[in-house]
Amino acid sequence: MDIAHHLSMLCRYTGACKKFYCVAPETKILTHDFRWVEAGYIRPGQLLWGFDERSGGHRNLRKWRPSIANIYGRVIRDRVELQMDDKTILRCSVEHPLLCSTKVAGNTRWITAGEILQRQKNGWTSKNHPIPTPVFLPKFLHTWEENLSYESGWLAGMFDGEGSLCTASSRGLILTIAQNEGPILSAIESSLARFGADFGKSTTHGRCKQLTVRGGIVEQLKLLGTIRPRRLLPKVAERLVGRDLMRAGEFVKIISAKDIGPGEVVALETSTHTYITEGFGSHNSVAEHSVLVSEVGSPEYALERLLHDAPEFVLNDLNRPTKHTWWLWGYRRLEARNWRVIAEKFGLNENLQQSTKDADNAVLMAERKVLMLPLPGKPWLKDAPADVEIRCLSPEQAETEFLQRFYELTRERGA
Repeated sequence: MDIAHHLSMLCRYTGACKKFYCVAPETKILTHDFRWVEAGYIRPGQLLWGFDERSGGHRNLRKWRPSIANIYGRVIRDRVELQMDDKTILRCSVEHPLLCSTKVAGNTRWITAGEILQRQKNGWTSKNHPIPTPVFLPKFLHTWEENLSYESGWLAGMFDGEGSLCTASSRGLILTIAQNEGPILSAIESSLARFGADFGKSTTHGRCKQLTVRGGIVEQLKLLGTIRPRRLLPKVAERLVGRDLMRAGEFVKIISAKDIGPGEVVALETSTHTYITEGFGSHNSVAEHSVLVSEVGSPEYALERLLHDAPEFVLNDLNRPTKHTWWLWGYRRLEARNWRVIAEKFGLNENLQQSTKDADNAVLMAERKVLMLPLPGKPWLKDAPADVEIRCLSPEQAETEFLQRFYELTRERGA
């Protein structure tokens, strides 16, 4: 059902489910200027590298996107430590979703660290995979450290002066540097080798040789991020936007998941709902809110309460004060039109019942205590919070519960 899926992927308050964005403070995150910065040092408004939250299929892969960070501070959460077969260790909260696959080069989906931990406890099995199945993480990049040596600066200057970046290839970027035969070319080759770069050598014309950095964008970004040429780095950032993400990197196997108990994590949210952490893809739902609203109050209008936010599956979710400003009357008009279509489809009233609005407000007040930062001034709603548990479900869990509740209510109506 499209409504269930789209609502499960929508974040309440346009992206404030902060529990979904919790990584250990020492976790390295890729910034837009190609530096790996610990999560504890990321600041609100800082530009990072993210990617499309969802894939459009084989021929419409996730793309690289700039992503703006928002920080909700440090919180204490139950944590999981994941160890990969390439010796990478990742620590995050149990709610934190990671982009995973159950086979090398297979389809990827978001799985929380807590689910991975439970799979290991069950012998790497789950309801959907009763046969023991390993979990892999696509690792898009390797981390690197900026090199401040004289040799690094010299090589960066040579790339700025004699290097070039080509994006004509559908497989990624092509990074080259050209120089005539002689001591300078030999010095470039020696420096590239010392920085661990693999390269090929070809003749362009006459005595001029061209060195091409091999290994695709993984090795190209590692080299450029290490030596930091001033001209080429901004060009890479400009040309990376919109290019396929999944063509880069490799799949690494999770060999162990360990419960390491409560500890400090950074509640990090981004404008794309994604970011690159330690080279892996990290990930925030209206569907959970709808299920909770359907459970508050009399059962007579439970289906209406479940679907009350269904228009948002095409319009997105806006917070209440913003939605009711005068300049967004067009949004409210579209929302009402979409609700009339949905109400007619499922045999509901064209106008929402007051009991539905009251239940929505009560659940919203319960969410406000858990999900929202303290707001200055008087509260804009005075309803008592509903007696519900805000669990911050993953999109997959929220979609499943929404569909279960929908089928339960439609069976009761004989639909």
